[in-house]
Amino acid sequence: MPLTDATGQIIYSYGNLRLISFTYLNLIIGYYAIFVFYVFLLITGFYILLGINRLIRIVPESILKSKTLVHAAIFLTLVYGVSILIIGTHNNNNPVISRFYITVPKKSTTLKSLKVISISDLHLKNLTSTVFLKRLVDKVRLENPDIIFMPGDLVETYGNTNESRLNEFIGILKDIKSVYGIYAVRGNHDLPQKNVADKIGFNKRLGITMLSDSLIDLESRIYIIGLDYRGNNEKRPIDSLLKQRTKDLPVVLLDHAPYCLEDAIRNNIDVQLSGHTHYGQIWPFNYLTEAVYDLAWGYKKVDNTNIFVSCGVQDAILPGRQDLSIPVRTGSVSEIIEINIDFR
Repeated sequence: MPLTDATGQIIYSYGNLRLISFTYLNLIIGYYAIFVFYVFLLITGFYILLGINRLIRIVPESILKSKTLVHAAIFLTLVYGVSILIIGTHNNNNPVISRFYITVPKKSTTLKSLKVISISDLHLKNLTSTVFLKRLVDKVRLENPDIIFMPGDLVETYGNTNESRLNEFIGILKDIKSVYGIYAVRGNHDLPQKNVADKIGFNKRLGITMLSDSLIDLESRIYIIGLDYRGNNEKRPIDSLLKQRTKDLPVVLLDHAPYCLEDAIRNNIDVQLSGHTHYGQIWPFNYLTEAVYDLAWGYKKVDNTNIFVSCGVQDAILPGRQDLSIPVRTGSVSEIIEINIDFR
């Protein structure tokens, strides 16, 4: 949007004058972009209706041109735009739990059941609300999970996320516990480059086991495979990792982006957990993600493989935009996935 970019340049200039925190100016830009976008869609809809009215003459032109109606239309347009921001902000900051119940072949595991919590796309950054984070932690703790998985994009490496903010987040997230621990992989927003999260030992201090194209045996109960981030059409090394198995146990796969699902299906992976898509986050971009991914959001079972794709819990920083993100969800929710597995 040229108008949004131009406004962003103006606000950037004021930010450099230290009149207000640059981080929060980026928040204003994010809200402004969504407001303009949805007002544009509404006005476009109005003009389409006016065009139809000229053809079939339902409402007289004299009524449409009245000042009262014009003022009412402007007022309702502003109310509509603000309402979108309020509802979208609420959706983005109030995580909900999507629960699933599946059955997986027991094989040689001693487990009878397993309660899994999957938290993807947390995107921790300067603008992340501690109120939201505490709400997320409380919801997870109440579920009393057996194991927690984080399939990518835990901490932002884009932008200006600082140490003091991450230390504050550690103080909140340390209350997340499970019987068998927390396991995670990196996504495209927390790549293993030099970043502040690695510098302060963020994952280690929270007891998170990071997996990088590796397979681990969880106390002879399940195997966990964690893959590095890969894009579309990049082959996953699932088959080579499976050759490391010495037991016949159920396999859980963490792969940030739900590309190349056929690799997991062909290798008879029992459960795959992914995120990345945000399910478009902003309507109508849901339809775009549906076109790009075989599974853009939700659950699908193909042959013996149970595939879960979460729309994530928070908004991402836009690459190259410092701290700029869109803190609104109109096409998806802030989602925690709970999977209750019955081994038979």
